[in-house]
Amino acid sequence: MFHRARIRPALIAGSLSLFAFSSALAGSTPTYETPDAEKFVRRMLAEADAGKTLRVSSKTLMQAYKSSEAGANQKYKGKALLVETTVDLVSRDMVGALVVYLKSGSFMPVAARFDTKVTLVEGLESGAGTVKIRQLPAEEAVTFLKRGQTIHMLCKGDGYSLGSPGLELCNMVSL
Repeated sequence: MFHRARIRPALIAGSLSLFAFSSALAGSTPTYETPDAEKFVRRMLAEADAGKTLRVSSKTLMQAYKSSEAGANQKYKGKALLVETTVDLVSRDMVGALVVYLKSGSFMPVAARFDTKVTLVEGLESGAGTVKIRQLPAEEAVTFLKRGQTIHMLCKGDGYSLGSPGLELCNMVSL
C-alpha cells in the first residue's frame, strides 16, 4: 500500500532542473532574485540525471487511463510525476479539500490535491524576468493559479477514480 509520504526534495530538484534546462535550450539565461534562489536552481540542475521523475502532460495521463487503467496505474500510480498542464479550475471538493482541476482533453478534468506546503517557482518557465522561489502554504500558493494558465506541477500519481486520473501531494508549481 502507498504511504502518504512527502515527495523527497531530490525529486523536486530533478524536476526543477528540467525547467532550467528547457530555459537554457530556449537561449535565455535566467536571472535570480537572490543567490539562494540561484543556488537552489543550480542544485536542481546537478540532480537532473536522477531519472526518478516521469514527465507527462495531463492530456497524456488522461489518454493513458482511458486506454488501460491497469497499464496506466503500473506506469503512473504512486510515482513522482512532473505534469505539464493548463489550469481549468481551483475549487474545493465535497469534503472541503482544496483541488486544482487540470485540463485533460476530455470532459473530466484531472484532479490535483496539494501537500500542505508548496514550492512556488516563478519566472523559470517563461525565461523572462527574475526567477523567484518561495515556500508557501497550499492555501496561499493556489492564489497564483489562474484559469487557462500553463504550469508544471510535481505530484504523485493517485490512480483513477470516477472517470478521472488523480494527483496527490503536489508540492511544487512552476509558473
